[in-house]
Amino acid sequence: MAKRTSTPSTEPEPATPEVRELPLVALRETVIFPEMIVPLQVGREKSVAALNAAVESNGPIALVTQRQAEQEDIGDVSELYEVGTLAKIAQVVQLQDGTVRAIVQGQTRIRVHGFSQTAPHLAARVEELPDETPEGVEIQALVRSVQAQIEQYVANGAPVPPEAAVAARNITEPGLLADMVAYSPDMSTEQRQELLETIDVEQRLKLVSAFLARQIEILELKGKIQSE
Repeated sequence: MAKRTSTPSTEPEPATPEVRELPLVALRETVIFPEMIVPLQVGREKSVAALNAAVESNGPIALVTQRQAEQEDIGDVSELYEVGTLAKIAQVVQLQDGTVRAIVQGQTRIRVHGFSQTAPHLAARVEELPDETPEGVEIQALVRSVQAQIEQYVANGAPVPPEAAVAARNITEPGLLADMVAYSPDMSTEQRQELLETIDVEQRLKLVSAFLARQIEILELKGKIQSE
């Protein structure tokens, strides 16, 4: 009798997300996005210690917005939003009053899986959430539509630099184009956080398209009232 051999499965095993441990700074009413370069000033002891730990290890830092801006001490992961940003530190200056001013550049979205420590600074287990670059006619149409909306938004007197429309025209990466809208001062912290948490790039473009349509409508109405 022939021996039966089992055929190995050709199904690829689902990739387990790589979880790494990073020092974490809890942000108040600030949401950092990938590719965004921003000055960050921190004064809380844990935040200063987290920045220093990242600098000493020559590694990145997790920047995650806290749910209640007025909360002084973060002790539980539920007090933070689940999605934040992994950032590299470009420059750090220790000020005489004990606060630290840093220049940080967002790298990629991260999901926070829990704290690995809460003292002397916060550190968390995080998983990177890299952008996928979707293709297809619908995505191309969405990109062009959002680029046109940004131009219209700027032309109608939006509180953003005029070069924003030029920059938008030159961005061909769909996810990055959507994230760029977060620079608008008209966007609330909650709206920015929702945008950061929208991992699906197509949905992210639709989200900013709806936001821009609303802002354009407000600016056009304001213009009509002022001209009457």
